[in-house]
Amino acid sequence: MRQMRPTITYSCIANCKVTSQLWSMFLKLTDNNFTMPEHTADLLSCWIRRGGSKSQKKWWRMIPACIWWTIWKERNGRSYENKTNSIQKVKEKSIVFFYFWCKLQDNVDLFFQTKNNLTAILNKMKNMPGIMSQMPPLPVFLNEELASSLLPSSAQLLALFSLNLL
Repeated sequence: MRQMRPTITYSCIANCKVTSQLWSMFLKLTDNNFTMPEHTADLLSCWIRRGGSKSQKKWWRMIPACIWWTIWKERNGRSYENKTNSIQKVKEKSIVFFYFWCKLQDNVDLFFQTKNNLTAILNKMKNMPGIMSQMPPLPVFLNEELASSLLPSSAQLLALFSLNLL
């Protein structure tokens, strides 16, 4: 039996009633006014936060993806599982996704900073024969390329964790 897959267009992601309410909710929460552009590329190019901390700018950049992810999950629930959530439930899920992604991003950044710091320290120590001769050998040879290929990027971790949320 052939599976029917509904298609989604930009107008659904950007302009449907539920999506409009999510945009309004996030804009009110961040105390911003914004006019929705007609095209996705225009939206992403003008979605810039001026001022604020580095974390606030990262969080601001997550809002469009969070809204689209929420709408995509809701659409799939309606299309494939015959589940429909109230607008309030959709808003709650969107806030949960956003909170989770912000926390995950902070933790992923901390993890990669720690990994990079440890790698730098071990590399510096490797080049100091006086110190290294007094220490036991490292249990493994430090291979930065191998470590980078084995450890997923922060974007991959965000995608992986968000797939299993809710």
